[in-house]
Amino acid sequence: MPSRQLQILICKTLPLVPDHVLIIGESGIAFSKATNLLGQEFEHILFDARNGIHLEALAIAAGTLKMGGTLCLVLSDWENLSQQPDQDSLRWNGNQSAIATPNFIDHFKQCIEHYHFPILREESAVEFPTVFYSNEHHKNATLAQQQIIETILQAEQDIYFLTAKRGRGKSALLGMLANQIQAPVYLTAPNKSAVHSVIEFSEGDIEFIAPDELALTLQTDPEFSQSAWLLVDEAAMIPLPLLQEYSRYFQHIVFSTTIHSYEGTGRGFELKFKRKIHRTFQHFELKQPLRWQENDPLEHFIDDLLLLNAEDDFQQFPFQPHLPYQIREVQKPHHIVDFMA
Repeated sequence: MPSRQLQILICKTLPLVPDHVLIIGESGIAFSKATNLLGQEFEHILFDARNGIHLEALAIAAGTLKMGGTLCLVLSDWENLSQQPDQDSLRWNGNQSAIATPNFIDHFKQCIEHYHFPILREESAVEFPTVFYSNEHHKNATLAQQQIIETILQAEQDIYFLTAKRGRGKSALLGMLANQIQAPVYLTAPNKSAVHSVIEFSEGDIEFIAPDELALTLQTDPEFSQSAWLLVDEAAMIPLPLLQEYSRYFQHIVFSTTIHSYEGTGRGFELKFKRKIHRTFQHFELKQPLRWQENDPLEHFIDDLLLLNAEDDFQQFPFQPHLPYQIREVQKPHHIVDFMA
């Protein structure tokens, strides 16, 4: 099966691309709207990073790319990239102007080199080959999906948690589950565009309600949830108070989300919400990728670039409150390792 490809194009202007290539950036989907792409699939993507690498949007783009597809990352410079102000830094640097991010750029270049992704300097060198691979054979449940569906349908627990990395078939599982539940089923998610796969696999037999609207409906009409099931997709991106509100009304809920990911809220969902649930629950995890092959280089690249495996790669020491400790301010020139001597 064909691997997905990442190409780095060094170019001052965006190249002309075929209509079937999704453009993310200045001339296409805005970085701030990238979350609307969740749950969808694309054959090829052109990512405009000439003014900075928007990491969340880049990771989302990689998570929507089909097997055999190409992600072309356009940069305005390579040799002097570490000196270029990163416009995405305006979100977090505390200044009114963009700053350069040389440490991150060094890390970025090391990841590119490690995975041997090509660096192109001519527009004509960019290739978006025809993707012959089809996901049609995934229209039916995999063995892992079917086992989870059968367990949930037994309804022995009140709440079910379904977690997985991107491309593992969480949304498809929700849709197939909805199609088999013999009761009213409601679906909520941060935005409707992200649940395209759920609705497709449910064959349309599901009603979508926006998170805020659902909470208001439950408060004004508590019987609305009687005997109904609630499916929550991208649950970690919904405020915890709303999730708690849902759990007080519905008898059965399935919370589906990405815990190990780039949204920044997954760990909070895992650590805070589950601890506050005083009802019976069961947790499932999907591990086999369906949108791309196992050991996909692009997925590993994104994991390394965003340090998504850092928690697993480094030894975690248990908190020992009885031991003495110091609180010290870390100045920019220093590294954490300097304080561990």
